[in-house]
Amino acid sequence: MNELERIRDSIRKIFETRQKKILDGVFETATGAAPPATLMKDEEEVFNRLVDIMRGFRESLIHEVNRKETPKEEKEEREDVYRVVRELPEFIGPDMKAYKLRKDEVISIPRPLNEFLLKKGVIEKVE
Repeated sequence: MNELERIRDSIRKIFETRQKKILDGVFETATGAAPPATLMKDEEEVFNRLVDIMRGFRESLIHEVNRKETPKEEKEEREDVYRVVRELPEFIGPDMKAYKLRKDEVISIPRPLNEFLLKKGVIEKVE
C-alpha cells in the first residue's frame, strides 16, 4: 500500500467514524438526549434534519400504538380529502403502507400520518 492509498484509507475511516457519530447522535437526540457538541456546521445541518425526521416518525408510531379508536371512527377519518402541496418521494407510513405524494394530487390519508403531513406543510385539507 503506497502513501496515497494510506491517506485515502485514513480519510475514508475518518468519514465513516464521523458518519457513525452523527447517526448515533440522531437516535439518542430523537429520544431526548442532548445533541453532540462537536459537530461541524455541515454535519449539524444534516444532523438536525435527521433528528426532525426521526422525531416525526417516532411520534407517529407512538400515536398509532396509543390510539384507541373504533374501526368506524377510523373509516370516517379516512374520508377527509387532502391536496398535496409539496411532492415527496415514496416512503412507508406508520400503517406500513407505501405512499408516494405528487404535487397537486388529491388524496385520502389516515391519521396520524395526515396530521404529521399537515404540520409539515406537505398537504392541505380540501373543503
